[in-house]
Amino acid sequence: MEGAETAETDSDMLNHIMYSTVTFIFGVAVLIKYFRNELRVGVRSIAAMFVLFVGGPMCQFGIGGHNGLAIYVCWCLITYIALPANHIDIDGKAVLITGCDSGLGNALTQYLDERGFQVFAGCLDKERKGAIQLASLCSDKLTLLQLDVTNEEEIQHALQVVQEKLQGQGLWGLVNNAGVFSFMDIELTPMCKYRDLLEVNCLGVVRMVQVFLPLIRQTKGRIVNISSTYGRVPLMGMSAYNISKAGVEIFTDVLRQEMKKWQIKVSVVQPYGFLTACTARDKMETAYQAMMNDLSPQMKQLYGTQYFKMYYREIVQQEGRTLRSTESLSEDSRFLCRCVRDALLSKRPQARYPEGPGARLAMILADHLPDTVLDFSLPYLLPAWARIQPSRL
Repeated sequence: MEGAETAETDSDMLNHIMYSTVTFIFGVAVLIKYFRNELRVGVRSIAAMFVLFVGGPMCQFGIGGHNGLAIYVCWCLITYIALPANHIDIDGKAVLITGCDSGLGNALTQYLDERGFQVFAGCLDKERKGAIQLASLCSDKLTLLQLDVTNEEEIQHALQVVQEKLQGQGLWGLVNNAGVFSFMDIELTPMCKYRDLLEVNCLGVVRMVQVFLPLIRQTKGRIVNISSTYGRVPLMGMSAYNISKAGVEIFTDVLRQEMKKWQIKVSVVQPYGFLTACTARDKMETAYQAMMNDLSPQMKQLYGTQYFKMYYREIVQQEGRTLRSTESLSEDSRFLCRCVRDALLSKRPQARYPEGPGARLAMILADHLPDTVLDFSLPYLLPAWARIQPSRL
């Protein structure tokens, strides 16, 4: 009798040791992956914590025995595989980023430079404050490029500089970040504004990919396009911006399919709710004044004084803050930088990186809600200006 009790105690002790060992190995493996890859808490990491603190005890005390241990081991393995993939070594890899004068491009240049990338930073004007600041803050691996993505001569000159610097080594990554913004009614938006946004936000991406693709093919590297959730979510007042970013979305999808034969991985980052230099007060003010100067007296009378006053107060003076969620009124771009870094270095990069509070939800709702519900609800994401009716002007 005592022998049976001793055997049972030994078996329980062995089971406890085995569960503890699996838990320890799994926990350490998850921590190493997150610290090495600079990841952050998300759905998959929460699932890993659930397995550790809930799944383990459930299998040990609920199922028990060898079956419980086997289920727990399988659960840990599946959860670990589902976590974001490990990153490859940077090892002096070269990356070209557009739109580095300010905003995300500026922050991303510093972020990648600190981590050892050789960064080519394309600036609209490399003699201005933003570019000069980069030169002073970054390492000697940084190369500033005079690069307007709508200017064929500057693109070709940038290509020559990159080729000379790389000395035949090839370019690992291209990050198409350059972009401009517009916010006004379709009827009030001049055609030149549509052309400007398409040229920079969409066709600028196409140009850069076509020109630098041979260098990326040498390394079987990465292409990362910075789009926006507004490429998927239609919002009144943003038709020009929506169109240009929707073009980036579909272009990236097609490019990702075509690049598989060259083993080049393509991703799109979709920011939502972040402050950006595109909505700075001076730029919003300039766009507003240009709109007002182009409007005929009849059009001004049709929309009414109150309409434009509210537009100016709630959109221009607030620097577009009403287009962003309350939680994200911060210029901290580290989350977006991490998305780009993962797209550049992950062994299994995601096709899409929605980033910002509610980004995934906004796109899911836009894709699946009935149009009548969508048309009714979306204006409430905007200030009161969006709900003024002509009869009330």
